[in-house]
Amino acid sequence: MTSRAELQNLVTVTIKGDAGTMALINSVYDNIPENPWGAKDAYVSFGSHQKLRDDADCIRTGEHFLQLDAWSRAVGKNGCQQIVDRLEALFLDAELSLAVNALVLTVVQSTDVFKDADGKTTHGVVIIRAVIEERSA
Repeated sequence: MTSRAELQNLVTVTIKGDAGTMALINSVYDNIPENPWGAKDAYVSFGSHQKLRDDADCIRTGEHFLQLDAWSRAVGKNGCQQIVDRLEALFLDAELSLAVNALVLTVVQSTDVFKDADGKTTHGVVIIRAVIEERSA
């Protein structure tokens, strides 16, 4: 499994395994369905995933910047901010591991919460930085 796919799977499992986060959102989506909101009027989706090569002395390493997008239709920014705070807590200096590749470092690079252009949705962005040593399966 590629480091990119393995990291996304780990992030999905980590979010879905956290009862506090799942109490706030409907689900986590890679491909957003027609009606993603559910009863909670909130969900998380995957945004961009940038990978920078950082190889050295026969070690294949990639530095990943994975964007998580939080979407909320709760009144005000507080609902979305709660989701962003939960995501930040899950991945800030997290001690997670991958099955195939070696996860060297996971940190939250940045977070942001702002009103979406539609005027009724609040959008949160969490950027996770992960350094992964790539290994053959």
